[in-house]
Amino acid sequence: AQFRFFALSEFPGLREIGLQSSLASADETLWHRPNSLFRGGMTWRLPTDPFWGEEGRDRWCDLESLGKDCPPIRLVSGWWDIFLRQTLDDFASIVRARGASTGVRLVVYAGGHFGVAGSRGKDIADGVFAWYDEHILQLNGDGSDDPATSSTVCLEVFGSSPSEFLEFSTWPPPGTTPMHFFCRGVQNGSCRLGTLIAEAPPQDECGSLRYVYDPWDPTPYAGGGWLNLRKDGPKKQRSIEQRSDVLVLTSAAVESPLDIVGIVKARLFMSCSAKECDVVARLCVVRAPRWIDQLDLQLRVSGLE
Repeated sequence: AQFRFFALSEFPGLREIGLQSSLASADETLWHRPNSLFRGGMTWRLPTDPFWGEEGRDRWCDLESLGKDCPPIRLVSGWWDIFLRQTLDDFASIVRARGASTGVRLVVYAGGHFGVAGSRGKDIADGVFAWYDEHILQLNGDGSDDPATSSTVCLEVFGSSPSEFLEFSTWPPPGTTPMHFFCRGVQNGSCRLGTLIAEAPPQDECGSLRYVYDPWDPTPYAGGGWLNLRKDGPKKQRSIEQRSDVLVLTSAAVESPLDIVGIVKARLFMSCSAKECDVVARLCVVRAPRWIDQLDLQLRVSGLE
C-alpha cells in the first residue's frame, strides 16, 4: 500500500489545499487535525530558529561541524530526486569539514528518487560494498574502472547514450563556465512571451511581461523532482507553456553541443497585486520537432506562477 501511495496520479486532498486562501491550516484539511511539525516548519524557516532545537525535535544535520571527525561518506542521488539539492549541499559540507575531497564520493544518476533505486539498485549496492571494503575493511579494491566506484564526483549524462558519465574531482565542477541569460520582454508589458539573450539589453529595451493568476485554476507542474514514480523526470511542457498564466522566454537555437552541469538560478524583478506570491522558474530544452522537455538546444525559462 505504501508503494502504491508514491505512484498515485494525484495526492489526496491536494486540490482542496490549493483552493484555500491560506496554507496555515492545510494540515487540518489533509489529516483532519493540526500537525505541530508542519506548523512549526511553516513558521520557523532557519536552522537556528528555536523550534528546531526543542527536546526530541528532528534537527538539521550539521555535517560541517564534525570537522576532521566527519566519517567517510558516499552520497547517491538522481537528477530528479526531490532531495538532490540537499545532497549536493551535504557533499560540499563534508568536503569543507574534512578539508579535502578525499573520503567522500558523490554519484548522481539520471532518474528520480524511486526510479534510481529501481533501475540502478545493483550498481548502488556494488558501490556501497566497494566503499565499505575501502574504508572499513581497508582493502585496496578490485581495480574496477566503474566511475561510480572510482571517481570523487560521478554524474550521469541525461540525453546522451546510457551509462555515460562526467567525472570531476569535486563539486561544483572545476573548469566550468557560468552561463548568464537576460530576460527581454515587450515594451507595452501586455505579452507573456519574451526572449532570453546572452547580453544585458539597454534599460530602455528591457520591456516587461505580465500574467494573471487564478487561484481557482492553479498552474499545474509537470516533471522535475517529485516523490512520485509517475510524475518525476523529464516531461513535455507544451500544454503548460500555452497557458495564459505562464510566462515563457526562449533563447536563440544553440548551434553546437552543450553540456549543462550545475544549479539553475533566476533573479527576477517583479510586482504583484496580491499580498504575496510564489514564483517557479524552470530551465527547459526545446527539441525538434518542437516538443519541450523539462531539464532541470534551445534554452527556455518558463513556469512563472
